[in-house]
Amino acid sequence: MTTKSLVIRPVQVTDARAYLCFLNQVVQETPFLPIAAENLAMSEAFCELTLRAVLDSSTDALWVAVDGAKIVGAARLVSEPEPGLQHIGEISVAVLKTYWRQKIGTQLLDALLQAISASGQPRRIVLTVQARNQGAIQLYQQFGFQIEAKLEAGYYDPAVGMLRVLQMVRLINIE
Repeated sequence: MTTKSLVIRPVQVTDARAYLCFLNQVVQETPFLPIAAENLAMSEAFCELTLRAVLDSSTDALWVAVDGAKIVGAARLVSEPEPGLQHIGEISVAVLKTYWRQKIGTQLLDALLQAISASGQPRRIVLTVQARNQGAIQLYQQFGFQIEAKLEAGYYDPAVGMLRVLQMVRLINIE
């Protein structure tokens, strides 16, 4: 599916229902996302609270790709709250399958990394990706992420068993 009305922007509290629909759909479409069941079962009101917390945070962020009223992709940053770890943030990116190969993940990641760079925090960006997800690995490498570790049996997929995952890292605002 191609779209000309796609908008990349920070999430809004009013996106709660659309964001829940997105999460429920994307987890069904791809084996690459380990989304906790409680995240899929949250109410719209709780999702609104979660999105408000993200918006009120100086170190967390959530950008969405919106086609009309539908969220078709998201890039999330979650930072560590502990003082000695606040310089570390973990990112994740997901796009609905019908929107794959349209550079939406690229646009989301670019917007998120620009926001991180402008804010100055976090400075160590980490992510975990299944080794079989070569498209995502190539995307992250295009943005300067490097493989820091390979973890055997780092993820269990009931359909195929234990899988290797890669931990990738990019340092930002560190001289």
